[in-house]
Amino acid sequence: MKTSEGQLENTVCELLKKQCSEYVPKDKELLVSGVIGSFQLFELICELEEAFDIRFHQEDLKEISHFSSVNAITNTIKKYMA
Repeated sequence: MKTSEGQLENTVCELLKKQCSEYVPKDKELLVSGVIGSFQLFELICELEEAFDIRFHQEDLKEISHFSSVNAITNTIKKYMA
């Protein structure tokens, strides 16, 4: 079953909601703004891998900008779902 972009964003937002208690705009910088810390980002990445049955490549994990916002995370995951 193919996941639509809207479903993908909704899942990312729901998983992010577990890490913080506030609404996060899709373009808000997660780490820079202090919405989540580095440990929470690590937990989020693990949950994303489980939710979408993917494994991020080391190159993506090294590039923090791939996980800097909901939009960036969604775009990164789309690469694995193509």
